[in-house]
Amino acid sequence: MKMLNSLIVLVALATGVYTAGIIGNSGSNCDGDAGHYDKASPGEGRCAKMDGRHSVYVDGNCRRPYNIQFYEDGGCRGLSSGVAYPNPNTCLNINTGGPVRSMFWVCP
Repeated sequence: MKMLNSLIVLVALATGVYTAGIIGNSGSNCDGDAGHYDKASPGEGRCAKMDGRHSVYVDGNCRRPYNIQFYEDGGCRGLSSGVAYPNPNTCLNINTGGPVRSMFWVCP
């Protein structure tokens, strides 16, 4: 079984399969309480809950800048309160001037 797991990992690495991730934090500098670590395959857009979050950490698993759009309402509905394109492995302070209850993100 160990050999099978190693083989799967090698095939995934060889084919370029990877998972990008993003996490919201209650502090302004990716500190404080962390939310759910949301992961997605490249090109797979995801909507994430952001209530009470003031910053977002994007992991280093995306090969290009992430695309993030913030929404005033949950479920990525309602008015957009901002758009960001953070580089991988960075912290983004969410200072849109309005409430942020959800965000739609994708690793292009």
